[in-house]
Amino acid sequence: RAAEALNMVGTGTAKVKVELLANESRILADAARQGVSTRGVEIAMNETGTLPGYMKSGTGSSICLDPKDQPIVEKGLEQVAQKENIHGHYTDGHFYPAANFQQGPVVPSHIYVQAGAFGVEGNAARLSQKLSSIAPTSVQPVPYQGRTLYKVRVGPLDSVPIADNVLKRVLASGQSDAIIVVQ
Repeated sequence: RAAEALNMVGTGTAKVKVELLANESRILADAARQGVSTRGVEIAMNETGTLPGYMKSGTGSSICLDPKDQPIVEKGLEQVAQKENIHGHYTDGHFYPAANFQQGPVVPSHIYVQAGAFGVEGNAARLSQKLSSIAPTSVQPVPYQGRTLYKVRVGPLDSVPIADNVLKRVLASGQSDAIIVVQ
């Protein structure tokens, strides 16, 4: 984008001069450290050649914010947080809301070891038969990208430790892509 602005698009190199605006950089860095949004400052700076009105240098390298010149977005967020009484804390000028969650009832689920998925039902049936000595198996047809795949699953299994043990046995039987799935 900078090359376009300088009309230097194409192959090769161009000599450019880069100038650091030290005072303005310090003011912006201090503003960011204090939690003040610096979004859009570079645009205002490019258009006017000066920092926006709500960023004025004070003594040393601190900044003074004139409340009437502060961005509306900043005020809006603060007002919403106060209005809705959101619990949380500030760290380094940023608000972090407290965790808000509700524990729901435990939903019953089933644990399986998925030993493979095949495009040919007969291949799935052969693997299912081979693994049936480990635990109950099933072949489930599922649509996938316009065709049917046949998933070979071992289970349902009663617990995670049992599923881990069954997975080890399925992997030992040569099914290197086997995974534990919960449904």
